[in-house]
Amino acid sequence: MAVDTEMRAGTAEPLGRDAVGWRVGVYWRDDHVFYPGIVDDVHLPTGRHIILYDDGTRLPCGLQAG
Repeated sequence: MAVDTEMRAGTAEPLGRDAVGWRVGVYWRDDHVFYPGIVDDVHLPTGRHIILYDDGTRLPCGLQAG
């Protein structure tokens, strides 16, 4: 899954827990669409971010800019 983050000039892409609260768009290759949501949490043992999608679904995601 690729993630589209809205970056502001002069800001670095957040890592780990610093990403919590960021609004993202997660690209689902099979659906060919970005689904919007926010980074809700981080599962520290795996480093995967938990995304709370706008439809209420909450799923883990390995975030990478794309």
